[in-house]
Amino acid sequence: LRSLIAPTDAAAIRAVLAACACAGVRLSDTRAGRFLSPPIAAMAAAFALSNLGVLPPGPSAAVSGLQSFSVAVATPLLLFGADLRRVRQRAGRMLPAFFFGAAGSAAGALVAAALVTTRWGNGIGGGAAADLPKVLAALAAKNIGGGINYVAVCQALGVGPAAVAAGLTVDNVMALVYFPACDWLGRDAPDPEERGGGGGDAPVQEKFGVPSFVSAIALAFGIVAVTEKFFPSASIVASTVLTVALATALPGTVGSLDDAGSALGTVLLYLFFATAGAAG
Repeated sequence: LRSLIAPTDAAAIRAVLAACACAGVRLSDTRAGRFLSPPIAAMAAAFALSNLGVLPPGPSAAVSGLQSFSVAVATPLLLFGADLRRVRQRAGRMLPAFFFGAAGSAAGALVAAALVTTRWGNGIGGGAAADLPKVLAALAAKNIGGGINYVAVCQALGVGPAAVAAGLTVDNVMALVYFPACDWLGRDAPDPEERGGGGGDAPVQEKFGVPSFVSAIALAFGIVAVTEKFFPSASIVASTVLTVALATALPGTVGSLDDAGSALGTVLLYLFFATAGAAG
């Protein structure tokens, strides 16, 4: 069946996907949006429009291009505040705990992979079986480093849109158990922020305006251009390393763009979620 929007109409496809991303964010104020979470709401909106014949079904050049662009540019934008020296100063006793937790997350993912493939893998057919280990890797990366890791790993490993949505759903369900458990385990621990953190002055943030937005975009585009030129097969990893290195070497310059970069990077992540739904 022909869709209302032709697969070659890139401008219209991008406009609808942006509207889906917007809807996902706006629905966060509703009961349904809070239940689904904004990322899943954005994916569901695009998925529904694909199945209703508004968007072209399956992946298209416009969807794939926007998906690759959003992940590539969001990666450096979200890491402008990643000054390793400041992280070490402020983390204090939390740093060993982080490494312990990261090792536990990686070990848990390996155990889960063994259980899933040996006990339930035979009952899963098609592309879902191939995506299982990829989603496990993406969830482990998310548990260690946050949502951008999930998006980047899914993009790098070519995880299918249905598997991306399933992984996010499982993560949201488990969060209903995980975060209350963390609150309960740390109920008697003092708040490190109230004690003044671990030292180290934060970089002075620029006013949240046009100059900081333009500077953040220019720097992110430059990082993406360099990494895709010299590391085409591992550009996301190279972009991460280069951005962290710049944030550590030039904390006053790069760190001052952290707020603007985080805002722009979050927008691009929602566009990614919308493209993932459209590709399904």
